[in-house]
Amino acid sequence: MTDFIQTPNEQKKSWDTDIVALQQEMNIAKLIRELNRLEAHTDTYDNDDDAADRLDNVRDAIDKTLYEDTRVLAITKWGRPILNRARLEHLLSGLSDYLDKVSVQKFVEERFGNIRK
Repeated sequence: MTDFIQTPNEQKKSWDTDIVALQQEMNIAKLIRELNRLEAHTDTYDNDDDAADRLDNVRDAIDKTLYEDTRVLAITKWGRPILNRARLEHLLSGLSDYLDKVSVQKFVEERFGNIRK
């Protein structure tokens, strides 16, 4: 039996692949709903490692969407947060359901408010 050890580059590639697959599977509104569901689940079931791993992946997918892919949120080199409203509108325009648009906008604005504090 051989042991398989991933190098840091292979681990990062695997993580990136997992996050991109999750983003392709779910739009930002679905990711936020999944985040809420998993947070409630992990509060109830502390020992569920699979749910905790999924929760981490969903959080990372949301962060990647907001900070890297759409750049709705950004942090300047001085540590000042920026909310790009034009990019937020573009992100919201990709959603068809009104409630999805409202929940995503509320999530992004709350995240921005938390970062500003």
